[in-house]
Amino acid sequence: MLIKSVAFFMALSSCALSQQSSVSQKFFNLERISENFKQASLSAPSVFTSAESLFKALWSSKKMPKHRILMSNSQKSDSVSSFYSKKRFIQTSHDSLPVQLDESEIHALRRMGIKFMDVTDTHHMTELFSSVKPYEPFPTKITQYKNVTELNSQLSTEFTRNTLQKFTEFETRYYNSQTGKDAALWLKEQIETIIGSSPSKNFATVELFEHKFLQPSVIARIEGTDDAKHQVIILTAHLDSINTWVPWFGRAPGADDNGSGTVTILDAFRVLVNSGFKPNKTIEFHWYAGEEGGLLGSQDVAKHYKLNKVNMLGQLHFDMTGFFKQNEVFGIVMDNVNHDLVDFLRLLITTYSRLQPGYLKCGYACSDHASWNKFGYRSVMAYESQSLTENPNIHTPRDTVETLSFDHIIEFSKVAVAYCLEYGM
Repeated sequence: MLIKSVAFFMALSSCALSQQSSVSQKFFNLERISENFKQASLSAPSVFTSAESLFKALWSSKKMPKHRILMSNSQKSDSVSSFYSKKRFIQTSHDSLPVQLDESEIHALRRMGIKFMDVTDTHHMTELFSSVKPYEPFPTKITQYKNVTELNSQLSTEFTRNTLQKFTEFETRYYNSQTGKDAALWLKEQIETIIGSSPSKNFATVELFEHKFLQPSVIARIEGTDDAKHQVIILTAHLDSINTWVPWFGRAPGADDNGSGTVTILDAFRVLVNSGFKPNKTIEFHWYAGEEGGLLGSQDVAKHYKLNKVNMLGQLHFDMTGFFKQNEVFGIVMDNVNHDLVDFLRLLITTYSRLQPGYLKCGYACSDHASWNKFGYRSVMAYESQSLTENPNIHTPRDTVETLSFDHIIEFSKVAVAYCLEYGM
């Protein structure tokens, strides 16, 4: 997969070079990325990152294009570019030092499949990364079976399909684009409509969480009803999409990544508020902006909660829930998660879903659960399969509604509903 990506990268580079005279271009040289990693390693010789190893291996094997890669600014407005007016601090593993990279270098990392976290606004806040204690334990027995199964019968593949079809009509939901912002505003409007026509309209709310880039995150809240309402549990997904090769304006429907996770928790929210559900604990649904930019939105939110001492008990994150090839399972990510929460999630899956759990590791900065884990909160991530590379369409124009199974998605919505009742009451 990596070699294919590099080959395509070289082909794209050559194409861009041939068009130099006709388009106003921005130059960058991949040698600078390698040099940045070298400088970081000089200050801490014992730290040798996987990303640095990859750059050196590609460079020495001549698989990395050494000529300059051309990237057009013609489609980028001043407001879009301002977020990257200065270099960003980028981290590629838990034990690596952050390295300062510019926008083009960051996109080069993404093209090569290197996972990263943009820690520009958090790398100096290590005092916030300690665990939050004491925690209320997760349930070990099922107590809400009748209520959960009744609500789960109201989940709708028609609702998720129709909503996702409209959500993917935005040309891209790139986090630093106007259409990415418009998509977030559209999602907020759908949630407002759901709340406004429900018996929960007096205690369910939705608001935007603004960031330094264009796209806001969206947070819906069902207020708790007793002394436990200061305790918060969250269900999350990221709402942005990206085209790997032309991030700013390239077609990126993002049906699976992560429109599927978006509608997974939206359908669960719809069923809960339409029932007039009143939890004891406060339950929030988060749709994060900027996951594709290095977990930007979720880091902002997790940092805000930690600074304001929000008693967040557990995050259940959904990133891609609609695609599988052979063995249909309910994927559970096993690294950078809380294993007590993994046990609770396993209990919910085996009780309320027709799927069996499947297990996988997804590495550093895989998705937004890693942001909450970083700030010391308990988190876990649900995933569509046991392989991160099963869906060949992600980050391309081919990631469309037609490629997904909505019968698969609904199994994840069932577990989302169950999480709210079994832990929220």
